[in-house]
Amino acid sequence: MKTGFFRNHRKLTIALSIITFLILLWIFWLGYLYLKLESMKSEIRKSGAPVTIQDLEDSYPKISDYENAATVYQEAFKKYYKPENTDDILIVGYVKMPTFGEQIPREVFEKSLAYYDNNKETMALLNKAVEMEKCRIPLNIERSIDEEYEYLDELRQAVYLFHIQSIIQLDKKNTKGAVDSIESIFKISRSIKGTFLIPYLSKRRTVYQGIEAIGWILNSVQLADDQLKELSSALTQNMTSKENLLSVLNSERCIYINLPPSDLPTASSGGGLKGRYPPNILFQRLMPLYVTIGAFHSGKIVFAQKMDELIEIVDKDFNKKTIDDFRFSRRKAGGQLMSWMAYSYAEVIYKYQDANALEQAALTSLAIERYRLKYSKVPDNLSEVVPEFLESVPKDPFDGKPMRYFKGEIKLEKQICNREEAVEAYRTRTEEYLTKSGYLVYSAGRDGIDNGGTPDRQLGKDSDITFTVVRP
Repeated sequence: MKTGFFRNHRKLTIALSIITFLILLWIFWLGYLYLKLESMKSEIRKSGAPVTIQDLEDSYPKISDYENAATVYQEAFKKYYKPENTDDILIVGYVKMPTFGEQIPREVFEKSLAYYDNNKETMALLNKAVEMEKCRIPLNIERSIDEEYEYLDELRQAVYLFHIQSIIQLDKKNTKGAVDSIESIFKISRSIKGTFLIPYLSKRRTVYQGIEAIGWILNSVQLADDQLKELSSALTQNMTSKENLLSVLNSERCIYINLPPSDLPTASSGGGLKGRYPPNILFQRLMPLYVTIGAFHSGKIVFAQKMDELIEIVDKDFNKKTIDDFRFSRRKAGGQLMSWMAYSYAEVIYKYQDANALEQAALTSLAIERYRLKYSKVPDNLSEVVPEFLESVPKDPFDGKPMRYFKGEIKLEKQICNREEAVEAYRTRTEEYLTKSGYLVYSAGRDGIDNGGTPDRQLGKDSDITFTVVRP
């Protein structure tokens, strides 16, 4: 009887010893992860990058409502009129701008004009806002960065209104008014401050809209030299830079390493604090276990390491291959959720290169137009515009070679300005092309292959990035 008691007691002692050992091991593991993460934060702080949410808050100082253009933008948004049906309104709706050199259908133009006229009060306030020097997006970084979304979405409508205004002014033969409207688009871009991913992408989208507006006006009329210089200056002041990109990556790293467990189910769907995307319900239920076993803090460490690696790549002279190598190395990585989130930021680098290529192409085209104005012809090669109109021929961000230039007969995809016809063309995969005489400046694009600047939807993201002018 005693033998059985001692045997059971011994088993219980062994079991308790194992449990005690596992608990101590678990405590040691959590302590190790905490110290490791704090050590990484210390290294980040030494580099001068933000470490805490308060650091981000301090880097984005508040300004008074009286000085803040965002206050006036918000007043304008309250006056904004949006019709129930925007299908046939340029820029805002489904209809596309016509192919360069083609006329805007009068019915579409009249509906766009009516939309613009109904927003006269909004435009009066927007014109006031774009002239203000200071602007701070209304958000409390410490609480959440969700507040920016509604504001940035409304700001996009302001960009559309100025784009439509430039088209209306051009129809009135008022080139100065059209150029001023395009400059206002770039002024909105300059007002989008904050080193976070969503404002950064919104800013790039605004610049893209401004470049589209430049494309339309250059394909419609010959501008005076001072007007071309004004547009070049406005574009130059808004061009993306490696410093902008590094600031965004540093800020996003800071956001994630300070992410509370309750926010990860939403942030893991797309990045950032609180609710950028609907929460993953299954992951939300598993969160207590995920935190308890240390996977949450372990994930933060892996995320920070991968972001450090990406920041180091960007800080050097990176190219498509180095970004591809980083992005596809995730196949060899473990299943850490947050490490996969870090790899997703490689797409931000691609978008940076896309934006940089288009900006360089547009800036070069403005220089070509100044050359044409002076010499009554377009150059045979880009070296002819250097250094009189351009300091140097820009480099293609994808392969480091000079930007490509072609003049002659250009194949353009025909844009359909009627929504029903456009839907039918999409359904039947019908593609029409027009051939026009002109020039284009272009980048080889993500695949690094020179496709001659011709449009090809089959290539998708790998197609050439072009800026085209087909005005006689």
